[in-house]
Amino acid sequence: MKKLSKKKIIAVMTVILITAMLMTSCVKLPFPGGKGKTSPEPSQTITETASPVQDPTATPKPDQSQEPTATPVETQTQAPTPTPTPTPTATPAPTATATPTPTATPTPTPTATPAPTATPTPTPTPTPTPTATPTPTPTPTATPTPTPSAAPFGIGNAYASGPKEVTVEFSAPAQAGAQVVLKTGGINVTGTSLNWASDRRSVRITRTAAYAAGEYTVTVSDSSKTFTVQAEKLTAISITAQYVFPMDNQDLKVVFTNQYGGEMPLTAYTNFTLSAVCQAKPSVTLNLNKTAAGFILKGAQGLAANDAVNIVIAENTTGTAVTKSVTLSESPKITTFAFGQVQLASGTTVILVNSSGHSLTVDAKDQYNQAYTIVPSDIGLNKPVILTSNDSAIIDASKITVANGKLNFPIGAIGAKEGTVTLTAVGQNISSSIQITVKTPAAVKTLTITGVEGTVFVNQWVPLVVTAKDQYGNPTTLDTLDPTKLMMFSTNTTVVPNTNIQFNGATKKIEIKGNSSGSATLHISYDGITQGTLDVQVLEAPVPTYITDVTMPIYYQKNSNIIMAADMLKIADQYEKEIALTPAHSVIVTSSNISGAKFTEGTMTGAGYTMSAPATSGSYTLTFTLKKGASTVNTYDMTVLVVDDDKIVSYKIEDIPTMYGGATDTTTDTGHWKPIKISGLLANGKSVNLAYTGTLPSGIDQITCTNDSGANNFVIEDVSGVKTLKAQNVAQTMTTTIKLWKAGQEIANLNVTASGAAPTLTHLAATEPTVTKALSGGVFNITAYVDAKDQYGVPMAFAAIAGSKTFMSTKTSVAVVNSTGIVTPVATGTCQIKIYFASADKTLAINLTVN
Repeated sequence: MKKLSKKKIIAVMTVILITAMLMTSCVKLPFPGGKGKTSPEPSQTITETASPVQDPTATPKPDQSQEPTATPVETQTQAPTPTPTPTPTATPAPTATATPTPTATPTPTPTATPAPTATPTPTPTPTPTPTATPTPTPTPTATPTPTPSAAPFGIGNAYASGPKEVTVEFSAPAQAGAQVVLKTGGINVTGTSLNWASDRRSVRITRTAAYAAGEYTVTVSDSSKTFTVQAEKLTAISITAQYVFPMDNQDLKVVFTNQYGGEMPLTAYTNFTLSAVCQAKPSVTLNLNKTAAGFILKGAQGLAANDAVNIVIAENTTGTAVTKSVTLSESPKITTFAFGQVQLASGTTVILVNSSGHSLTVDAKDQYNQAYTIVPSDIGLNKPVILTSNDSAIIDASKITVANGKLNFPIGAIGAKEGTVTLTAVGQNISSSIQITVKTPAAVKTLTITGVEGTVFVNQWVPLVVTAKDQYGNPTTLDTLDPTKLMMFSTNTTVVPNTNIQFNGATKKIEIKGNSSGSATLHISYDGITQGTLDVQVLEAPVPTYITDVTMPIYYQKNSNIIMAADMLKIADQYEKEIALTPAHSVIVTSSNISGAKFTEGTMTGAGYTMSAPATSGSYTLTFTLKKGASTVNTYDMTVLVVDDDKIVSYKIEDIPTMYGGATDTTTDTGHWKPIKISGLLANGKSVNLAYTGTLPSGIDQITCTNDSGANNFVIEDVSGVKTLKAQNVAQTMTTTIKLWKAGQEIANLNVTASGAAPTLTHLAATEPTVTKALSGGVFNITAYVDAKDQYGVPMAFAAIAGSKTFMSTKTSVAVVNSTGIVTPVATGTCQIKIYFASADKTLAINLTVN
C-alpha cells in the first residue's frame, strides 16, 4: 500500500473536521436544559460517540463498542471522501487511546454517517500505529472475554434475608459439592437446609426455627464472611379488612410485618395501645381488643353505614403503629344462595326415617360478593330465603333450623315416610333445589341357618350358625332381628322342646338347648316366611371322666412341702375334651412306698391341701382317684422321687415379673409382695422341690438383695415361713439383685424390677361366661363374678378399684340392677349386666340367664 505524505494526511483531516463542524451546526445536542454545548468534556465525547457509530447508515457489528479498531475499517469503506484505505486503519489505535478533547463534535451526530464518527480519533495522530496492518491490531484488543471467568471465587456478601433464612452471595459460581459451614459463637448451626441458585452464585441457608440474634460466620470453599443477625422485630402494622360494618365483634384482619417484609404471628407482641373512636357519634362506645384470633372491634352495631371510625393500633415496645380512618359499609345481607352438601349425623351412613342430627351446608354470598354465613333471620316465611318441600311427610321444611351457618334437621324435621324429597330455596334472585333420600332402617328380612356352633349337649344353650340379609338384600347382623317375628318348632320335643329355642338379646344369637340325648328337626320361619329346616343331634352333657395329667414336681427334698390344688389337674370328659372339676366331683391323693413312708394324703378339691414329702429318700407312687360323690370314676398313678440333700448341686431363683414398689412402707401386705421361690437342681439339670417353710432350704445360708440408691427400697422378710421380696418408696423404676449365699459364696442371683406407677385396672373379665340364676333364687351381687387385675397381674378387690362404677341391665324386663351391683331377676330370659369403670374407661358385660 502506498504511503501517504504528511501534507496529504493533514489535508484529509482538515476536510473531515470541516464536515463534522457543519454537521454539528445542524444537530441539537441533548444537553440538560435542551441547550447544546459546543465543547463537551472528553468523557462525554467518548460516551456519545458510541451511539453515532450504531447509526443505521453505518455497517458496524453490534460488538463494535468492544472492538473500536474495527469501527474505522467499516466506516472508511463507506466514506467516499477518504479514498485511501490506509487512513481508516490508523483510526483503531487512536480510539483505544481516545483522549481527543477537540473532537467532541462527533458526539452530537447520532444520525450522521459513520465517516465523521471516525474523525475524532485521528486527532492524536499516533502515526506509528496506522502504518501497522489493521487486522492484527484489533485482535489483541478484542480478547477481554476470558477475563471474567478468571475472577477468583469468594463470598461477596452474607446477610439474614428472613427470620429463618440466611443468604450468601459469591463473586463467582460455587463448585458442585462445595461445603457450606455456618457457625455462631464457634459452634456449628444445625438443622439447616441449602437452596442453591441455578447459577450457583448464591445459596440460601434455611432453618425450621428462627435464627437467634448474634454474630455468625459462614465459610464456603475456604472463603469466610462474618455478619450479624438481628432478632425478628415488628416494622409495620396493617389493617387489611376490606369492609367494616355496623356490627359487633368484627375482625379488622390486622397483619404484622417484620424487617424482612414477611408476615409475623399476631401472638408475637402483647403490649399495645388501642383506640377506636367515631368522632361524629362520640356517645357510641367502641372498643378494640386484641385476642388470640386478631384485633376485634366491638360496639360498632351502634353506628350506621358511612360513619367513619378512627382506629389506632400502636405496639409499645417497638413504637410501630398504624392509624386508619375506616368508613363503615352497609351491613352484609344475603344475595345469593345455593344448597351445598348433606352432612350425615355421626355414626350414620344414610338418612333414616325419624332420624335427626343431619345438616346441609349452604354456599351463600352477600352484596359484596363475599362468602356469607346464613343466620336464622335469613331463612323462613317473610324472610330473604323461603324453604319448601314437595313432601312434608318425608321432610318438613318448616322445621329445618339454622345454626353455625348450616341448615339443620332436628327431631321432627325428618318424618316417618321413606322416599326422595326435593327441597327448594326461593327468594329475590334466588332459586336452588336439592334432592334428599330418606330410608327406613335396615332390618333382618331373611335368615339362613346352616348348623350349630359346636356340639349340642343336654342342658347347654348352643348358638346356631345364622346369616341374615336386610330388606335391601345386603348382609346384616342379627341386631335388628325382631324376636316376635321368629317362629321355630321341633319335630322331637323330648329332645329339643319348642321352649328351648330362643333369640338371645344379649348375645344377638339364636340358641337351642337339648333336654335329652337324641335327634330332632327344627323348622324355622321369620316374618311369616319359611326360612328352612335344621337337623340337630343332642349328646349327653360332658362330665369329668378321667385324669390325663398332674402338673407337679417329680423330685422332692426331704420334708419339703407343696400345695396340692385342683388347678394342677388336667381332666377330660367322655368326649376327650378338657373339662374342669364339677362341684359333684373330687380327686383323692394317696401315697405308697416299700418302706411304709408316705407323702401327706388328702383331697384336691377347691383350694386343695399342703402335701409334705417324707424324710426317707426313695421312689414313691402317688395315686389320684377321680370320684363322683362316693363312686370312683377313674384313677391316675404318678411316680415321684425324694432325694438326699447331697444330690442337689445348684440352685435357681424363679423369675419375678415387674412388681409394684410405690408403697410408702412394707408393713401391710397389699398382694404385691413377691415370694422368693427357689428350686434345687440335680446334676442332670432336673428341678427339685425344696424344703422351704419356716427356714431356708438346706444348702442356702443367706438370701440378700441390693439397694443401689442407698435407701432401703427393697427388703426381704419372712411371710408365712417363705422369704418374700418387698419394695417401697420407688418413684419411677428401680432394679434389685436377689442373691443366694452358701458359706460366703454367691451361688445364684436374679434381677427384679419394681415400678412406682400406682396399680390401675388393666385386666377385666367375668369369672363365668354366663351366670345362670333361678327366677326364684332372689337377688345376688354381680360383683362376685368380676375378675379384675392390675398391670402387675395382682387381683384387685372390687371395692379397691378407683373411680366410680355404673351398673346397667340391657333388658330390665329380665333383670334389674341397682347402683351397688345387686341384681334382681324379674322374668325368665337372657340379658347382660354391664359395669362401666370410669377410672379405666372400661366396660364389662356379664351374660345372665334367668330360668
